[in-house]
Amino acid sequence: MATRKRPPAPSTDATKHFTNVLLEQLQSNQQIILEALAAMRESFETRFERLENRMDRSEQRLDRIEQRLDRIEQRLDRMDVSISQLQDAVRHHTEQLRVHTEQIRELQNEVRQLRHDFEAREDRARIAALEERVERLERRVAG
Repeated sequence: MATRKRPPAPSTDATKHFTNVLLEQLQSNQQIILEALAAMRESFETRFERLENRMDRSEQRLDRIEQRLDRIEQRLDRMDVSISQLQDAVRHHTEQLRVHTEQIRELQNEVRQLRHDFEAREDRARIAALEERVERLERRVAG
């Protein structure tokens, strides 16, 4: 392997100056990095605050939505009860309607019979009146 030659040692003043320049550059770069980090930190903190605010608003909206859903569920429960009661009422009224329909049929039959009886009664009265007239006429003619 080939050995490298070392450059000649610079003078002490030049070395100090070069070292100071490098040190200043390092300090300057360090300062730039620290300022960039600080700016990034501020930017992140601002963004995190905005995110926290958005999350808070979202949580509040979610809470309101949950409350609305609870109210809707309560209304649905009440509606279920009402529907059940209405179904029971419809069943009851259907049964009553069936009974009333049967009673109406019975009454119709009864009215039909009464009409028949009434008409037969009226016919009997007419027949009786005619028989009486015939008897009078027969007595006159025979008499």
